[in-house]
Amino acid sequence: MAYEMRLERIFNASQEVVFDALIDPEHHAELYAPEGWRLVESEMELRVGGSWTMLVEDPDGERYPITYHFTDIDRPNRLRFTMRMTESGRTIESVLDITFEEQNGRTLFTLVQGGFETEEERDSYESGAPGFLERFQAVVRARAARPQIPGNTPEVIVRRIIDANLYMVIATADGEGRPWASPVYFAPADYREFFWVSSPDANHSRNIGTRREIGVVIFDSSVPIGTGQGVYLSAAAELVEGGEVERGIEVFSRRSLEHGGVAWTSADVKPGGPIRLYKATASEYSILAKDGRPDHRIPADVMRG
Repeated sequence: MAYEMRLERIFNASQEVVFDALIDPEHHAELYAPEGWRLVESEMELRVGGSWTMLVEDPDGERYPITYHFTDIDRPNRLRFTMRMTESGRTIESVLDITFEEQNGRTLFTLVQGGFETEEERDSYESGAPGFLERFQAVVRARAARPQIPGNTPEVIVRRIIDANLYMVIATADGEGRPWASPVYFAPADYREFFWVSSPDANHSRNIGTRREIGVVIFDSSVPIGTGQGVYLSAAAELVEGGEVERGIEVFSRRSLEHGGVAWTSADVKPGGPIRLYKATASEYSILAKDGRPDHRIPADVMRG
């Protein structure tokens, strides 16, 4: 005889918000590591036949590998996958069927997990259900509160990552094509312009003087393995001069102060000085598709709204 567990919760959010909150790698550490536990790794290949592997660590330092295999993905209506977990030398296997049902603007979330061989296995998982639902509620509430752009959401993701991070990596090349990558603290203006200050003698500054075209990546390096997302930009970079300096340094100074840095003025980046103001103007934006295909990116039309 096999045993099953059933969970239900109504969320005050759309099906899309609830579905994405469950599987978005941004939330894995919060959702799947109870208090005192740690998510060590999480790698998801979101496609039918794809796998999702996690490694979690309990408060005593014991680690538990978990592997899921997706059998049905119908966003935002249903997810089905199998689960295999090793715990204390024994293997637990089960099947999960999750539905997201629209109910007058809200979403009924139903999770049925079956295939447990014993009541003890079922009860062990069921004991953690209230804590999971409370964490899930908090994630859904926060995600639903974000500004939403109609249609797909790459634009929302791009803006969120830009807002949340302090450093970007700029990839430049010299006149002979030799590459050079540099992290710089940046200040964005309308998600199109990105200002930073550097020595004019730095390699990347010299490269920009020769070749304006650059690549930019913005990402959070502190998230668990396999959960990261990044913004990729194609941009044209330049030394800011003349009447543009006053506006650009005001943007940079304002963000510097917000993050506990110092105030900056045009006198700090004047011609002939040791530090100058630079700007990258983005022309293309993209994010990772996170669908298992190497370097598969989704374009984002950030400037449309």
